[in-house]
Amino acid sequence: MSARLLLAASLVLLAPTARAEWRLALVIGHNLGEPDEDPLRFAERDAERFARILLDLGRVRPEDLILLRGPDGAAVERAILHLEERLRQNILAARAATVIFYFAGHGDRDNLHLAEEPLARARLMERLRLLPAGIKLVVLDACQIERAATRRGVRPAPSFDIGVLPSTSAAGVVVIQSTQQGEPAHESDALGGAVFTHYWLSGLRGAGDLDGDGRVTLLEAYTFAFRQTVRHAAGGGSSPQRPAFDLELSGFGELVLTEPAVASASLILPAGPESRYLVFVQPSGALVAEAVASPAQPLSLAVPPGRLLVQRRDRDRFSVAEVELPFGGRHRLSASDFAERPYEVVARRGGRLDLHPLAFGLGYELRMDRFAGEWVARQGPRLSLERAFGGLVVAGDVGLGVARYEHEPFQTEEVSLSASALLAFRFFAGPGRLDLAGGFEALLVHQARLNRDAARLRKAGIEVPDRTTRLGLALGGCLDLSYRLPLSSRLSLRLGLRSSLLGAERAASEGETLDAVPSLRGALDLLYRY
Repeated sequence: MSARLLLAASLVLLAPTARAEWRLALVIGHNLGEPDEDPLRFAERDAERFARILLDLGRVRPEDLILLRGPDGAAVERAILHLEERLRQNILAARAATVIFYFAGHGDRDNLHLAEEPLARARLMERLRLLPAGIKLVVLDACQIERAATRRGVRPAPSFDIGVLPSTSAAGVVVIQSTQQGEPAHESDALGGAVFTHYWLSGLRGAGDLDGDGRVTLLEAYTFAFRQTVRHAAGGGSSPQRPAFDLELSGFGELVLTEPAVASASLILPAGPESRYLVFVQPSGALVAEAVASPAQPLSLAVPPGRLLVQRRDRDRFSVAEVELPFGGRHRLSASDFAERPYEVVARRGGRLDLHPLAFGLGYELRMDRFAGEWVARQGPRLSLERAFGGLVVAGDVGLGVARYEHEPFQTEEVSLSASALLAFRFFAGPGRLDLAGGFEALLVHQARLNRDAARLRKAGIEVPDRTTRLGLALGGCLDLSYRLPLSSRLSLRLGLRSSLLGAERAASEGETLDAVPSLRGALDLLYRY
């Protein structure tokens, strides 16, 4: 590997940096192989993850990316023809364009396996070489599963070999393969994907940015993926897995694959000892990136906005941090963010460990209640408390409302106290979280009414009090929809809407009657998680 990598480095770094402005990508994932091959679990998901990184960080436009899940050979051929037509429509731009081809699935030395249909490697490579693009980057994580038992969450997966491309026909072509000939590759339950692709994508998110310039080059991404794949295979007690890199790129500069600096959210890992960081999305627990701290400079890691769990693993210590990132947010991790946890807890809970399940909120609410055919608006402060259990949330709140209105000859002042208990389901939506809740609500209203005509009526012999008071109670159910946007690792802003239907007793000439009290409420809260 070292000789090939040095050759690649010499070729890539010979010329000044040249960045292709136009990029096209064909990304394929296929979980099924031949009838005697076990289905893969993560090939199609790996393809989706790679496509997302190309769109978010790799300067690939949506109209220039084709993602195929479980295609047949005809669909692959049509996709390649489409790329060729796009390139030939603008042949001048095509000369500086980059075409990225990625395949995850089953395969052997001669073919890629599209379910029961073989796709000849030689034919595929010839079609890709003939594309009129300046650079063709081919990444193949194909497999041929050996009949071996799964151990430690690692599923023995396939191996493939493309071989060294002849220099006479490989100009402008880079081929990256997940193993060398004769070695198996691996899928990992713990990583939620193929081992090589996991580290390849982590490298593209910034873990491979060796010089800290906010960009990840082809060599940086491959170097990180190679080292971590070899380490993972050795540490897992499985057979060796060593990725391979074949390149012929004369006359081009550094090929920058991604720019983590433009990410919608970023985690900054501190410089220091080579601690290992694993980043999980909450509450799903999906692992999105893995990185090793650099002793030279901080490392910026592109991550999705939202709530994240970060595991830090040193030689004999395990600690975790929880970070909530808004869209465009950047958080610099420090020692104060982390709390040590026993290895058994970290291993058992994985990425679903909730460090701050409680949240306290202080806010303001405006509510409208319809009593006796009339809508009354009240406003005031509110308090809330919630406890999260993964995607399920138990919550409660109390609100104080004040209203003052006039209907001649009466002037009315009301003070209300509301309380509710809710059960919510939590979903991630964009940079924030959406809670859909249902529950029970109680509304207590104290009303004081001043009769301005009382003195005049008494002069006329009609006894009426100047001021009357009454207390009313309404009970019922409610539906609540709220969206919260993170402001920092602990603080978030929540906007909520609620619709309630309450019942209240009212005195009538024929006795007590039960009135329906519809209610609408809007609230704005500042939440602190602890």
